[in-house]
Amino acid sequence: MKDTLHALIQGSSGSGKTHLLSKIASLMPQERVVKFTRVTENSFYNYDEFFFRNKLICLEDIDGLKEEALFAWRELISNNQLSSSTSQKDENGNIRSAQRIVRGPMASICATTHGAIYEDNMSRLFIIAVDESKEQTERIMQYQSLAASGIADKEKEKEAREFLQNCIRMLKPLEV
Repeated sequence: MKDTLHALIQGSSGSGKTHLLSKIASLMPQERVVKFTRVTENSFYNYDEFFFRNKLICLEDIDGLKEEALFAWRELISNNQLSSSTSQKDENGNIRSAQRIVRGPMASICATTHGAIYEDNMSRLFIIAVDESKEQTERIMQYQSLAASGIADKEKEKEAREFLQNCIRMLKPLEV
């Protein structure tokens, strides 16, 4: 897709942010989902050129990303590519400068415990606030009780998830 979406799940520690992220990711075709628990400073620059193309990138803890990794992630979101100048050995063993490009577009979803969001990130994504209300906690506990007792139909849930994954596989970008 040409114009992709990017989301940030925001909530306190233990509020279910990573669980929500995983549930959303499970609705996508799994061959299009890349999940990261941790990202090193320069790792985004070292992927194959089209690794991120048309993928959902899940960052389980954006708070742990160093500034360089955050910059690279923002560039992939805004410009659909990263371009870096690196040094590489040629076939004769001589060190030469080379350009390395990693391309999108990609969609992304990440999680944070921070209440205040860095301004440069705010314009690139939409915020999903975890419902931490007493009522929501009761609904979660009720569902967990049904699931533990076998009343919740896990097979029906699996069928619905696979149906959504197949619908998404069939989507094609069209000019309107």
